[in-house]
Amino acid sequence: MKIPSSVKQASAAGGSRPIMRSVNILMTPQIVAALESGDPDSRSSAVRDAAEVVIRAYAKGHEWVVSVIKDRVEQTSPRRRREDEEAGMKWEKAIVWIPETMLREIERLGKPNELRVSEFLRGVVVYATESAKN
Repeated sequence: MKIPSSVKQASAAGGSRPIMRSVNILMTPQIVAALESGDPDSRSSAVRDAAEVVIRAYAKGHEWVVSVIKDRVEQTSPRRRREDEEAGMKWEKAIVWIPETMLREIERLGKPNELRVSEFLRGVVVYATESAKN
């Protein structure tokens, strides 16, 4: 598993093994399939990669990326998900693993926009998978 250097932490033994945290994200089976299209561990890796792109873009002055993510979260609100489920599209919880430092950075970006980590990551994967289709 390749973790970007910006999200690595030192381990107690002095190495650079990241402390990983699990996050439950609501996804459709289509999103899960798109994220897992590579190897079996690719879902978490794909989510980390997409989140890293958003974090780096924001750090480089592209503040608009957070508003795009917030728009995707609003497009997948509980009301919209109920409508989707009535139309036959299922939303399911999927576990992804991200480094603790990335989790803290997402909390920092999400808090002013009233986005929890799971919501932020849902917005990231919705945006990333819709961008991949186009």
